[in-house]
Amino acid sequence: MMKRVYKKVRYLIRVVAAKAFIHKHKEQIKSFRIHPLNDAEILVVQGMFRSGTSLTCDVIKSLGVDFGPEKYLIQPVGKAKKLNPKGFFENYFFTSLSYYIHFLTGSKGDDPAEEIEIEKVNFRNFNWEDFVFHNLVTINDRRVEWRYKVEMFKELFDNGWEAFISNNFTSPFGVKVPMLALYSVLMKELFPNAVFLVVFRNPKAVLKSVESISSSSSYELYYRYNHSLLNLEKKLPKDKIFYLSYDMLIKETSLTVNNLTAFIESEFKVVPDLERAKGKIDVNLIRNSPQDSVEEMPNNISTLYDSLKKKAL
Repeated sequence: MMKRVYKKVRYLIRVVAAKAFIHKHKEQIKSFRIHPLNDAEILVVQGMFRSGTSLTCDVIKSLGVDFGPEKYLIQPVGKAKKLNPKGFFENYFFTSLSYYIHFLTGSKGDDPAEEIEIEKVNFRNFNWEDFVFHNLVTINDRRVEWRYKVEMFKELFDNGWEAFISNNFTSPFGVKVPMLALYSVLMKELFPNAVFLVVFRNPKAVLKSVESISSSSSYELYYRYNHSLLNLEKKLPKDKIFYLSYDMLIKETSLTVNNLTAFIESEFKVVPDLERAKGKIDVNLIRNSPQDSVEEMPNNISTLYDSLKKKAL
């Protein structure tokens, strides 16, 4: 009983605080617009959740790609401390975009929207007051402290979209939110010169890992995400899409990191720390164990996985 009362009181406090914030910044929020940043040098890391995107970003960071202020990054709490002890490398603003898009499309990360619903999403039609309320109250993601969420939204609306990006990221910068993997076209609209790195992993290993956070682990879910990522070339410039095998990153670390470094250097002006990047791979971690067998998989899944491997760096 007391626990329910406590949760209700905390919810009401969030409602009051969120409404107060929205009221105080009403004019800034009302006039806020998000628009394409043509000059931004950005690497968008895409991949289904539990596919190795966090470890890949840890490596990429050593190669000179910035993921923004630590205080705005999703932190590992609860079960995530074991699953992602080094963090997620996800800036909360882009995570909050994914939460609101899911809300608009009636979907979730483990129950994604259909293609027809995805195509309806348009940043120009966002209700930004609703966006703030949804993220501060309805979602209440505890992996970022409330004060930092409020600080981030204040900075966003007071300074504007372009200033928010330039003040929080150095060039080149990275954006990684697995829940945005099906919304690559939207990311391309925000950042016309974006380069996309698609990270994929053996289906059986992904689904085993997904089981630790969701009851919706299935080959159908794997197919939904990775088939969409495989077909990015139909929607985005082919020369701006690169594929990385998480399993090869673990098994053939030196070769894969060398290839990843060459890719980063070809796209951005960076000074990579190659040895530090290679040192990010700890083959003794159970969660990093690659599983290459495609036995006992549905034919469409093994075919999809083989197609992804053929595209890999």
